[in-house]
Order: sequence, then structure tokens, then C-alpha cells
Amino acid sequence: MREVNGRSLLILGLVTAIVLSIVAIVLATVHNLGGPYDPLLAVQTASLIALIWYVYFTFHSVLRRSYPRVEFRLDRHDANQLGLHVTNHSLDRAISVRHRVDIRRDGEFLPMEPLFQGAKNHAINLQPGKDDIRSLPIEPLKPVEGSDYGPRAQAGEPESMLVRTVVCWEDDEGFSGRVGPQYWEVRLVDTQVKELRVRNETSRRFEGFPPFSCANP
Repeated sequence: MREVNGRSLLILGLVTAIVLSIVAIVLATVHNLGGPYDPLLAVQTASLIALIWYVYFTFHSVLRRSYPRVEFRLDRHDANQLGLHVTNHSLDRAISVRHRVDIRRDGEFLPMEPLFQGAKNHAINLQPGKDDIRSLPIEPLKPVEGSDYGPRAQAGEPESMLVRTVVCWEDDEGFSGRVGPQYWEVRLVDTQVKELRVRNETSRRFEGFPPFSCANP
């Protein structure tokens, strides 16, 4: 699997085009410094540079058109169930996706089944333009011990838990990437989901979460 993303390829192509343009200018002028102007050499150099940038912009347009766009969202699937939605927005690329989900509840990390541990043998195949929904059950809010009022009145644990999600994907051309990490807060009393986007907040609240890697699930 090639761990290369579209942005890296575009940057590599841009740098290559710039370097080749500079090399072309240097090779065309270094031997003639201080000499008479050579219009034929100038035309040939300009043509070479134009060809370099034509190739770059062609590569740019092809890659942007064909590179998969993968979207993920987490929401309430049902009572005490979370829904993990993945959409392959590509028009011509099939992909395989792997979920990595880490949940911290009441100060403890919950054990996850292999489907949500990023295991390669649990990859999900997704055709162009299709989506996939997986259900993740969660335990109801724990009541206070000895309470007769139930969890909605008296909670024996914090009323929300923290969820970090990463979706690792690979397309049928061998290119790979990921969606995330994304950070979520889930209210246990009604399974409502809120995405956390403020960087300082996520850094503070998700401190201590284990490292992740799409290359080594």
C-alpha cells in the first residue's frame, strides 16, 4: 500500500515543475552569459518551460478529478446506538475503509471489537458514490447506586463520553489516506452527538488518547 495522499502528489508535482523550469533556464543561459542575444535559444527555452508546465497542469487536473473524496460523520443511530457513516464521493474509484474508534467513558477507555480497531481483515468495500453505515452500541447511562429515579434524574457517572474516530481508506489504484482524526462528545442520556472542532478544546479534553496509525492498525 502506498502511503501517498493527493496533496503530497500535487506539491511534489509543483516543486518538480519549478525545479525543471529553473534548470532549463540555467542550461540555456549559463554558457552564453555576457554574449549576444540568441532569439532561437530563447524560443526553445520558452517552449521547454511551457511544455513542463503543460505536463504539470495536466497531471494536476487528472489527479484532482480522480482522487477519491471520502466523508465520515458520527450521529445518533438509535437509542443507545451510534451510527458511523462513510461516503465514497468518487465517481470512478472503489475504496476499502477501516474504522478506528477510541472511546473514553468515565475516565476509562472502552474495549472495541475488531471492526472498530482498524483491523485490515475487517475492511469495508465501498463502491463509487455509495455509503456505508455501521452501528456501534453503547451502554445506557449508569444510575446512582441505590437511586429509585433512574439515570435521567441521577447519574452515577459523567453524562457524556468522548469519542475519537479515524477512517483509513485505500482505493483500487493503491492510493491511500484517512479522514480524521475527528473528535466527538456523546451525551449518554439521549445519545446526542456533537463534533468538537476547537483545537485547544480537543487537545485538552482528548489528552491521553492512544496513538493511531493507518499503516500499522
